[in-house]
Amino acid sequence: MPRISNLGSNVSEWCESPDNPHGNGSSTYDVCMRCYKHLKSDPHFYDEELKPYNGDPLGIDGWGGDVDHPPYGGEEDDYTCAVCERKLKESDDHGWE
Repeated sequence: MPRISNLGSNVSEWCESPDNPHGNGSSTYDVCMRCYKHLKSDPHFYDEELKPYNGDPLGIDGWGGDVDHPPYGGEEDDYTCAVCERKLKESDDHGWE
Protein backbone atom coordinates (compact mmCIF):
# COMPACT_ATOMS: atom_id res chain seq x y z
CA MET A 1 0.00 0.00 0.00
CA PRO A 2 -0.79 2.57 -0.95
CA ARG A 3 -2.05 1.48 -4.33
CA ILE A 4 -5.55 2.85 -4.42
CA SER A 5 -8.50 2.13 -6.66
CA ASN A 6 -11.61 3.86 -7.94
CA LEU A 7 -14.36 2.78 -5.53
CA GLY A 8 -18.13 2.66 -5.51
CA SER A 9 -21.18 0.61 -6.38
CA ASN A 10 -21.34 2.43 -9.74
CA VAL A 11 -17.84 1.17 -10.55
CA SER A 12 -18.73 -2.39 -9.49
CA GLU A 13 -21.83 -2.28 -11.69
CA TRP A 14 -19.76 -1.00 -14.63
CA CYS A 15 -17.22 -3.82 -14.17
CA GLU A 16 -20.04 -6.38 -14.62
CA SER A 17 -21.92 -4.54 -17.37
CA PRO A 18 -21.93 -4.98 -21.17
CA ASP A 19 -20.47 -1.43 -21.30
CA ASN A 20 -17.22 -3.10 -20.22
CA PRO A 21 -16.70 -5.61 -23.04
CA HIS A 22 -13.00 -6.15 -22.22
CA GLY A 23 -13.62 -7.04 -18.57
CA ASN A 24 -11.50 -4.19 -17.22
CA GLY A 25 -11.30 -3.63 -13.49
CA SER A 26 -11.39 -0.27 -11.81
CA SER A 27 -8.55 2.21 -12.36
CA THR A 28 -5.70 2.15 -9.82
CA TYR A 29 -2.95 4.57 -8.82
CA ASP A 30 0.09 4.49 -6.58
CA VAL A 31 0.35 7.33 -4.07
CA CYS A 32 2.80 8.28 -1.32
CA MET A 33 1.86 8.22 2.36
CA ARG A 34 1.58 12.02 2.51
CA CYS A 35 -1.00 12.10 -0.28
CA TYR A 36 -2.77 8.97 0.95
CA LYS A 37 -3.46 10.62 4.31
CA HIS A 38 -5.65 13.19 2.56
CA LEU A 39 -7.72 10.37 1.05
CA LYS A 40 -8.27 8.74 4.44
CA SER A 41 -10.19 11.82 5.58
CA ASP A 42 -11.74 12.64 2.18
CA PRO A 43 -11.77 9.91 -0.51
CA HIS A 44 -12.68 12.54 -3.11
CA PHE A 45 -9.78 14.88 -2.20
CA TYR A 46 -7.91 14.18 -5.46
CA ASP A 47 -10.84 13.77 -7.87
CA GLU A 48 -9.39 16.52 -10.07
CA GLU A 49 -5.94 14.91 -10.19
CA LEU A 50 -6.87 11.23 -10.41
CA LYS A 51 -9.10 10.30 -13.32
CA PRO A 52 -10.39 6.83 -14.21
CA TYR A 53 -8.54 5.50 -17.26
CA ASN A 54 -10.05 2.02 -17.77
CA GLY A 55 -13.42 3.30 -19.00
CA ASP A 56 -14.84 3.10 -15.50
CA PRO A 57 -16.93 5.98 -14.14
CA LEU A 58 -15.61 8.08 -11.27
CA GLY A 59 -16.59 6.09 -8.20
CA ILE A 60 -19.19 7.49 -5.84
CA ASP A 61 -17.01 6.32 -2.93
CA GLY A 62 -13.88 8.09 -4.21
CA TRP A 63 -10.34 6.68 -4.13
CA GLY A 64 -8.94 4.27 -1.57
CA GLY A 65 -8.43 0.67 -0.66
CA ASP A 66 -5.42 -1.58 -0.56
CA VAL A 67 -4.64 -3.05 -3.97
CA ASP A 68 -1.86 -5.64 -4.27
CA HIS A 69 1.27 -4.45 -6.10
CA PRO A 70 4.95 -5.29 -6.49
CA PRO A 71 7.28 -3.89 -3.81
CA TYR A 72 8.20 -0.24 -4.14
CA GLY A 73 11.85 0.69 -4.39
CA GLY A 74 12.94 -2.20 -6.59
CA GLU A 75 15.72 -1.68 -9.09
CA GLU A 76 13.68 -2.60 -12.17
CA ASP A 77 10.49 -0.64 -11.45
CA ASP A 78 10.45 3.04 -10.66
CA TYR A 79 7.16 3.92 -8.98
CA THR A 80 6.14 7.52 -8.33
CA CYS A 81 3.18 9.08 -6.56
CA ALA A 82 0.40 9.80 -9.05
CA VAL A 83 -0.36 13.09 -7.27
CA CYS A 84 2.96 14.69 -6.24
CA GLU A 85 5.34 12.56 -8.37
CA ARG A 86 7.58 11.73 -5.39
CA LYS A 87 9.51 8.48 -5.89
CA LEU A 88 7.92 5.73 -3.82
CA LYS A 89 10.01 3.54 -1.57
CA GLU A 90 9.43 0.61 0.73
CA SER A 91 8.43 2.87 3.64
CA ASP A 92 5.41 4.02 1.60
CA ASP A 93 4.13 0.49 1.88
CA HIS A 94 3.92 0.51 5.69
CA GLY A 95 2.10 2.36 8.41
CA TRP A 96 -0.92 3.45 6.40
CA GLU A 97 -3.60 2.04 8.71
